Amino acid sequence: MSVIVRGLSECERNLRAARQETGNAQRRMLVAGSLHVLRVLKQRMSGAPKHDPFWGRTGASGEFLGVRTGGTRNRLQGGQVMGAGTSMWVAVGSPDRHVKNAEEGGAYTTSGFFRIPTAAAQTPSGVDRLMGQSIRGRAGYALIRSKAGRLWGVFMQARKWTLMYLFVKRITLKGHHVFARTRTDAEPKVAGLARLEVQSVVRVGNG
Repeated sequence: MSVIVRGLSECERNLRAARQETGNAQRRMLVAGSLHVLRVLKQRMSGAPKHDPFWGRTGASGEFLGVRTGGTRNRLQGGQVMGAGTSMWVAVGSPDRHVKNAEEGGAYTTSGFFRIPTAAAQTPSGVDRLMGQSIRGRAGYALIRSKAGRLWGVFMQARKWTLMYLFVKRITLKGHHVFARTRTDAEPKVAGLARLEVQSVVRVGNG
């Protein structure tokens, strides 16, 4: 009888340890899975931008997003487990609103104007030189409307003018679906991590 009692006691200890290990394993799996997704996302947000002689830097080709300053990529978040017990989760995402626009795409309108810089108005990294500033009242700048009806911001110097900005009421962005593709591609890897953690729990439960 004493042999049976010792066996039951050992089994109970193993089960308690397995329950604790289940929570630890779930947490490890969530962290490892989210960090993998984060790495893949950063890779896909590190595409080489293309260059147009007139429009300057444009987006990367295919399923990648082009890098300008790297700030958007560096603000990606993930790896922090929330919740407890059987209700734990982790999110990977970005706090930047323009990332959602790049992901989903769509048509956007404004009560004012969108200002699209040409190559002449961009820094070497493709950023608008006058970001956050108006050209109204700025020396040398003027607005003209082309024969096609487009509104342009031009810079005039020594009787020569340069097209700097195109002003539009509506823009259409192509959806890149970087997050959606990353999630789909990462599923086998995350599933593999989960299998490894299940094996860890089973080993603890078996003593």
